[in-house]
Amino acid sequence: MIQTISWQQFIVSMAGLLTIYYAYVIIMYFRKELLDKKSIWVSAPLKSSKNFPPLKENKWEPLIIGFMETMVDLEQAVAQSKGDEKVFSDRVLEIWSGFEGKREPVFQRIATLRLRAKIENSGLATTEKEIINLLTTNLI
Repeated sequence: MIQTISWQQFIVSMAGLLTIYYAYVIIMYFRKELLDKKSIWVSAPLKSSKNFPPLKENKWEPLIIGFMETMVDLEQAVAQSKGDEKVFSDRVLEIWSGFEGKREPVFQRIATLRLRAKIENSGLATTEKEIINLLTTNLI
């Protein structure tokens, strides 16, 4: 009997049986949602923007954006220093002093880690401790 059934007949039969099975499952488990015409067939009206409360001012958002821009500048400073530690440290101090969130420990730590990773590939002999000193001293 198995030899008389072709693969095409088997696949068509299985597809039909699976379709019937999944239709049954959908009807049994989602009957209420299917019969509730409002949930599927009628879309809810869109709320106008007048009904939404105003967004709170996020004090971190401008700092994060400024930090991202500062990090780009710091990474460029590493590339532009070409191994000269004096040029590097002067440029880092100049860039970091213009960043408003320079006193926040989280920004200092992330900047230290990113600079350390960039420095390893640049040929500078600056240590992590020296980077921390650059970022934490002379904070005006």
